[in-house]
Amino acid sequence: MASTCSRAHSKGSAEAILERLDSQLVTQINTADDNPTVLIGAVPPTGAASQQLAYYVHGHGVQGAVVPTANFEPLSWVLQVESLSVALAHVSQAVDLRRRANPALALGPSTQPFLRAYRQVVSFLDKDRYLSPDVTHSAAFLRASGS
Repeated sequence: MASTCSRAHSKGSAEAILERLDSQLVTQINTADDNPTVLIGAVPPTGAASQQLAYYVHGHGVQGAVVPTANFEPLSWVLQVESLSVALAHVSQAVDLRRRANPALALGPSTQPFLRAYRQVVSFLDKDRYLSPDVTHSAAFLRASGS
């Protein structure tokens, strides 16, 4: 029973995080006074400080900047993305543990390759270890998966 509750809790937590993230992004995007200025093709000035450089993007065929306006505050949804990376680690661990107990357990056609790719970045937790690198790698995996 505890195992079933734990799986339901992990899945439910991930779904709740996705719902909060979706809600916060929709609110942020649709609030006129809180939207950032998007500058396509912008390059950082020579000698820009790290805080300034954080606004610039370059990659995936895009170059520019997302510059905050007076009320733009991404922290609420950034925290949800970080929480999602932790939830992904928990759910992946739960799936792997279930598959160890039941090797015949089938995963969906999208889930199997997603989990395989994720496990290339964050390994199965077979013994206690410092987890900050796993959270960082999990967040990087989510960013890369979304591009």
